[in-house]
Amino acid sequence: MLKVAEFDDGTTVSEVDVQFMELSEIQQLMDRLQSELLLLAKEKKVLSTLPSCKKNQKTLKRLTKISTRLISIQEAVCWISRIKKNKRDTMAKEKAWLYSFYKYAQENLRQKQFDKFVKQTNIKMQYTIG
Repeated sequence: MLKVAEFDDGTTVSEVDVQFMELSEIQQLMDRLQSELLLLAKEKKVLSTLPSCKKNQKTLKRLTKISTRLISIQEAVCWISRIKKNKRDTMAKEKAWLYSFYKYAQENLRQKQFDKFVKQTNIKMQYTIG
């Protein structure tokens, strides 16, 4: 089953969308969800602490709607966090692999050829690593 996060402004983000996002985009999404959670929690607290004489059918419906929304956002935070963790783990493995490759190339290529590869990489990336 495809998981979807819905926002108050009507936008939706699916599990597939999140998997194609960069880590920075996922963090922005998480920040947006966290701010929604905070607002809903504050609103729920206000409604929950109303005296019983001020609680009517309308406020109880609103409280139920807020509780349902809180649950759905918390579920979205959970599955988005799992995707974010997997991406971070994958990036760490790739970084370790590339570092190992770099060290192996440095040790086994002729110095002139290695320097040429490093220079070409620096040109392509438009920055150098000290």
